[in-house]
Amino acid sequence: MKQLIIFISLISISLCLKAQVKPNVINSVGGSAQYSGGYLAYSVGEAVVGTAVGTNSTITQGFLQTWQSLARNISLNLYLEGLFDLSTHKMNEAMDGNTGVPQWGYNIADRIQVDLFEEIPPYNPLGVSISGIDLSTDGLASFQISSSHNGNYYIRVHNRNHLETWSSIAVPFNTSSVNYNFTTSMLQAFGTDAQVMVEPGKYAFYAGDLDQNGWVDADDFNLFEPALTIGAIGFLPSDFNGSGWVDADDFNIFEPRLTSGVASQTLPF
Repeated sequence: MKQLIIFISLISISLCLKAQVKPNVINSVGGSAQYSGGYLAYSVGEAVVGTAVGTNSTITQGFLQTWQSLARNISLNLYLEGLFDLSTHKMNEAMDGNTGVPQWGYNIADRIQVDLFEEIPPYNPLGVSISGIDLSTDGLASFQISSSHNGNYYIRVHNRNHLETWSSIAVPFNTSSVNYNFTTSMLQAFGTDAQVMVEPGKYAFYAGDLDQNGWVDADDFNLFEPALTIGAIGFLPSDFNGSGWVDADDFNIFEPRLTSGVASQTLPF
């Protein structure tokens, strides 16, 4: 009887050893063994799941492998009045007069900061504030935010010596790529006459807000006038046209904004 049990057991093992896992099964935990009577491969079907997260994406290893983008690509088109050059139909690079090279690199006009706000009163800040965004001489600024922000949001843009300007609408952030163009119409900016036409069909943010308090007034003149008097050289807020020094050309940009007392037009918080 004992010999019969052993014989039956050997037959069972031999049958099992000939079984193989099909090629389309993902093996995360498993192995194989080669015996004189056959070959055994086994899988425990993705018992271990791991997730790797990078800057812009995440990949999860499991029975079904998924890829999810964490980034939403945002592009803005905008011009800054002070840097806009009628002879080239685009913006100058903001120069450092001491070094004679563009402050932020070639083909970069200046840098901006972007903040997002909810579309429903009281228009709370979304908690998305991105500074140091390169603005190209062609007026393009690109950056990324988390794809978890998928509502409609107002866009506020800051620059170091121009008035802060808001999008006229709450922009939908429900696609992988979002674009908003301030340049095509006065109406693209929130408020009334909230931009200046720099040439037919092109609109720009007002220059002149040196102290960044939301309007161009005597306080800004008190910052501008000493730099103009000495012909200050460098990368300076008073250098509106980006030439690398403060001169009459900058005064000709600044004076009309001071005279009219232009101010930022913001949402009614």
